[in-house]
Amino acid sequence: MTAVAAFLLLGRADALAEQPAYCRKVHALAASDAALLMAPQVVVQGIRHPSSNAIDIGATAGDGYQVRTALSFSPLDFYKGLRVMRLGDAECDLHESSMSIEEVLDHGADAARLVALREQEAYLDAHGQEWRALMKKAEERFSERVITLIDLNEVRNHADALERKLAHVRGEVAQLAAQGLGKPRGSLSAQAAAYVRSANRVAREASYVRSLDAWRVRVVSGVIPFPRSDWYGLAEVSFNIGGIAQSIHEDRHLGSRAEELQHASYEVNQRLRRFRDQTRAAIEQARNEVEAVEREISFIVKVRSVLESSDAQGIAHTRDTLALQQLSVDAERVFLRALIEALSTYTEDRPQGVE
Repeated sequence: MTAVAAFLLLGRADALAEQPAYCRKVHALAASDAALLMAPQVVVQGIRHPSSNAIDIGATAGDGYQVRTALSFSPLDFYKGLRVMRLGDAECDLHESSMSIEEVLDHGADAARLVALREQEAYLDAHGQEWRALMKKAEERFSERVITLIDLNEVRNHADALERKLAHVRGEVAQLAAQGLGKPRGSLSAQAAAYVRSANRVAREASYVRSLDAWRVRVVSGVIPFPRSDWYGLAEVSFNIGGIAQSIHEDRHLGSRAEELQHASYEVNQRLRRFRDQTRAAIEQARNEVEAVEREISFIVKVRSVLESSDAQGIAHTRDTLALQQLSVDAERVFLRALIEALSTYTEDRPQGVE
């Protein structure tokens, strides 16, 4: 049995070497406990037999002084060691399940914002030459006395605002990216269900290991080398009657734990419900903002269309100013649409209002 236990424990350590640090930690602790449970005990006894033989200390045939050596092994403890290692597996699975969904609950909004900001950054980068060209044309018109200084400053303000927006977006992208934010892996409902299953499994495994404490199964075999060579054996099975009450309380514990996982405000299910409510509210706000932005863009496009056919003096300056305004508003629309799409992955709703 010792060889079997050593093979199980050492072979398992090699197999788990590539797992995350947390899993290696809990498996090492489980293996540490299992090693003591699964291995036999070496017993060395020195006995002085009472002359009256009135004291019973076990297998006590003999008189005078006696030395004994023995091995004590518990099949139940061996089995308990196997269950302790299963508990370590369950705790590893629970940690992996919780890390995945905790990341979304804690940083999901920032991750969605990062996606939207990257879309906005790409749009601004792609159109940067447009507003810089419009700014250069305005400076040329001013040098030719076609527009006033006020007109030039108006164009400059719009172009500078776009430059500042691009710099701000790049800075936000860099800060959020530094947090290592990522997209959710799979359905949040499936992840929450996996967490609940893992948490219930941990509770059941721990409860089962505790339930074995009421039992004691032991086999002892030893030799008496002195003063006369002999051998002896002992088999023992015992049960603590308190195990009956323990079983009732363990059932209550498991039921309470299952209820806690479903309904407690600090557990994943309720936190996920609140996160989705907040996310849906954010999506609704973004959709309302998209509608307002769309109206503003529609107005700018109509005005630009009218001005295209106009020959009024200074009309080119007005068209360029409107073009700069449209670039700024378009950048907001790109951001809002991308934000709605990214947030919708958390609610598992089909994105609406985004074309």
